[in-house]
Amino acid sequence: MNDLNFTIYIRGLFLLLLLGGLQQAQAQEIHFSQFRNAPLQLSPAMAGVFEGDMRFMANYRSQWESVPVSYRTVNAAFDTRFLSNKANTGFWGGGLVFNYDWAGDSKLSTAYLGLNGSYTHQILKNNFLTAGLSLGGFQRSFKLEDLQWDDQFDGKQFNGSLASGENFNNTTKFYGDIGIGLNWHFRKMDSKPSRTTFDIGLGILHLNEPQKEFYDNDDTRLPRLFNIYGLATIDIRPKADLILLASGKYQNTETEHLVGAAGRLHLNTQPTQETALQLGLSYRFNTTGFGNGDALIPNAELHYRDWLFGLSYDINVSGFRNYENNYATQGRGGLELAVIYTLKNVEEENFCPNCPPTF
Repeated sequence: MNDLNFTIYIRGLFLLLLLGGLQQAQAQEIHFSQFRNAPLQLSPAMAGVFEGDMRFMANYRSQWESVPVSYRTVNAAFDTRFLSNKANTGFWGGGLVFNYDWAGDSKLSTAYLGLNGSYTHQILKNNFLTAGLSLGGFQRSFKLEDLQWDDQFDGKQFNGSLASGENFNNTTKFYGDIGIGLNWHFRKMDSKPSRTTFDIGLGILHLNEPQKEFYDNDDTRLPRLFNIYGLATIDIRPKADLILLASGKYQNTETEHLVGAAGRLHLNTQPTQETALQLGLSYRFNTTGFGNGDALIPNAELHYRDWLFGLSYDINVSGFRNYENNYATQGRGGLELAVIYTLKNVEEENFCPNCPPTF
């Protein structure tokens, strides 16, 4: 089987497995419109799959500032590659992930700290298969000080000195979490440099479906979250790339789909002075079809040397309305920022000619 046929076969096999296996999956929780810039949120199999030696990532999202309950999310992550095998056909990867989000008068928050591990094997020239595992823990908590209850209404007005009538067993909940993932990566490693890459993958998070409620007698579980995704960078001109991306998130009956495209112009390709500007547009929609959308997302990125700076804004186009039946968000969805720094060791020419190619 030649390289081209094998590549086509692998792509088709991945799509069949992912789409077929997710027909029964049933959404969203923490999510980023710039999901390409938060790869460890997609799958633990993305740990170590990048061009470089160490990667530091940070993301911030502020959503629905125009409605009574706004949401804020931060993400920080780190990953690296190490321990190539003796045959130089594979390597291990590892990473750390921290997530934190909070919302509402109760200051309901969720913090997550996790460790990702992966192994990548070169299955054929230009083709790499990665399996990943994540182990982590959540802390979910809320505060009572700013909440108001029916029993605190004295017949005329709210009276904070009255008992709320509520009895919470806990205001903090800890639980463990397990995730797995699979990723196929394609990159041409010929003598002529190429920026073209493809990634198709699957991440299954909350595999253990942990119990997450504050009440001791409540067995509400955190459902499994299925992420499928496809990422492509295609160098269509010597200084221009086409960026394509798509993702699907499935959790119980909730779904979220996002598709997007962008163009990247390389303004400077000189070593240590690399500069590129990227402009794109994405669209998020839900389970009822492409026409029933959630947000239109213009986005921009600046690539300078080893840095990436991303900016996007969700323009809400859904039918989300408030109690007065007016559009609640007035189009204002969410601001999102991303920063990635990739550390690349300088290699001496011909220092290790038999070492495995980097991504």
